[in-house]
Amino acid sequence: MIYTWESPLGDRTLAIETEDRSLRPWDSGDEYLLTLDEILNNKRKILIVNETFGALACGLEEKVTACWTDSFTHGRNIRENRIRNGQDVPALTDSLDSRPLETDLVLLKIPRSIEYFISLLKKISARVPEGTPLIGVSRSALLPPSFYQSFEEQTEDPSYSRIWKKSRYYFGITRKEEQELPLQTYQWKDFTLVTLPGVFSFGKLDPGTRFLLDYFPEIPAPERAADPGCGSGILSLAAAARWPEAQITATDDSLNAVESTRLSAEKNGFAGRIRAVHTNILEAVESASMDLVICNPPFHHQNRVSVERGLQFIRESARVLKPGGRLILVANKHLGYTNTLKKHFKCVEKKAEGSRFIVLMCSL
Repeated sequence: MIYTWESPLGDRTLAIETEDRSLRPWDSGDEYLLTLDEILNNKRKILIVNETFGALACGLEEKVTACWTDSFTHGRNIRENRIRNGQDVPALTDSLDSRPLETDLVLLKIPRSIEYFISLLKKISARVPEGTPLIGVSRSALLPPSFYQSFEEQTEDPSYSRIWKKSRYYFGITRKEEQELPLQTYQWKDFTLVTLPGVFSFGKLDPGTRFLLDYFPEIPAPERAADPGCGSGILSLAAAARWPEAQITATDDSLNAVESTRLSAEKNGFAGRIRAVHTNILEAVESASMDLVICNPPFHHQNRVSVERGLQFIRESARVLKPGGRLILVANKHLGYTNTLKKHFKCVEKKAEGSRFIVLMCSL
């Protein structure tokens, strides 16, 4: 859907890929920042970090020199919305890039994960000039005291604003920081998993995936399998161990997740058989090319429970499977996937059911 945003700096045209009309490609945090003299200074060269749809990037126009995002879809949203508003596309960067960034102001959309928040603050400080002003913004309800404590530890002269339309910002000055790779490892059975901050279920195995692994149905060995939304790569590792001849394509919208899977595959001796790809769901995978798709699809959109994203995973899984191919999926029992699954697959079987989760096997 396409909206006209009456921003404090004028109308902007912004698109969002959803059928949920309650969602918007901007929020009150964006509006709050665009009223600050600190940001509107004409000499500013601004770096924007962790934006979703490009509201700030479009609002600030030529002041934006670079956008930093680890999300494949967010990067695309920013590019397309800048073009939609007749603006040049700014340089795009990510957390795996260690090159210095020339900027004199950083705007950060604060993530929900405190580990990822701390990681971004450290990496920003390592890449921008020491003493660069940094402003982080989010809805106040998503900012418990621990977030401000972390901000105090990572910046000089920290302060915070009053709440405006349920949003608040933090202001600080970057200090010198050494670049590091803030990963965390954990063990599950014979596998060593590597996770970077911001990756789903950071540092632990989530309950849904554990349920799927405990009740994985018996099927013939596939030649090629896909693991969309791979996270730290546990489903890819389990598939590679179960079927020694299979080639696994692991995909994720998060570049940190793709890197986590790559490191996990390397750590467990599967680097030659697991290929990790940064893409939206399975967009980079050829149609009718896979024998099997294994996934635990997400069910949140903009901090809300939503089946929309999970339905996209189902449709993409059907597209990449060969005739006779299978989708093995774990889902929360309350999510309404059944009608879409029956629309795209000839056979939908329940293979396991617990108090919270079900495992389904679907065949083309």
